[in-house]
Amino acid sequence: MCARCATGHVSCCRSQVRSRSWPASCRTFAHCRERSHMILVTGAAGFIGSNIVAVLNDLGRNDIVVCDWLGKDDKWLNLRKRQFAGFVHPERLFAWLDSGKDIEAIVHMGAISATTAVDGDEVIRNNFDYSLQLLDYCTVENMRRRPRSMETATSRVRTIIGVDAIRALRPLNLYGWSKRQFDLVVADRIAKGRPLPPRCTGFRFSTYLDPTNIIKGHEESSCQDIS
Repeated sequence: MCARCATGHVSCCRSQVRSRSWPASCRTFAHCRERSHMILVTGAAGFIGSNIVAVLNDLGRNDIVVCDWLGKDDKWLNLRKRQFAGFVHPERLFAWLDSGKDIEAIVHMGAISATTAVDGDEVIRNNFDYSLQLLDYCTVENMRRRPRSMETATSRVRTIIGVDAIRALRPLNLYGWSKRQFDLVVADRIAKGRPLPPRCTGFRFSTYLDPTNIIKGHEESSCQDIS
């Protein structure tokens, strides 16, 4: 997946990057390798986040700041082969951003993604409030790119366009509900012409399989169990 072009080309995987066969619009990260701007990836130690870091590395971008919690499990293994310039914990992110960091783009993948989560306060705090703060920061800073995570956790899978389409969704769990609420905020701001980052793009993911997916335990892809 290309974080920079915001086209949602899931086919833009690491093997294609190495062979230089990724979609032309996904190559835009390469042209600014010499810039001093950094790329921030939240949720970078997760399956998708770590693969985004891998793609950026393959594109020659090592000026990456990763934001995540590692904990005491094997989550760090997802970043074992990756290179990055800095690490910041989520609770320190906004203080870090306010210190005047020169950020080119933010790829926001950080979230409580467990579909079995039961603590509503924790989910809304991490998935809605935190994401909204980051959205507002990007708006104020007039950032050029800020891809937004919107994973499959609702009862209908379709392209989301407009407030009415999002309202029609019926989340199956707290995680999906928190994402829907954030999507409603973004769609409402678009409809009312309120300020947003110049590039604010959401992605939807279906079931995925990768060796790094094993850290999700019982939440890993069902394909892993079948194989």
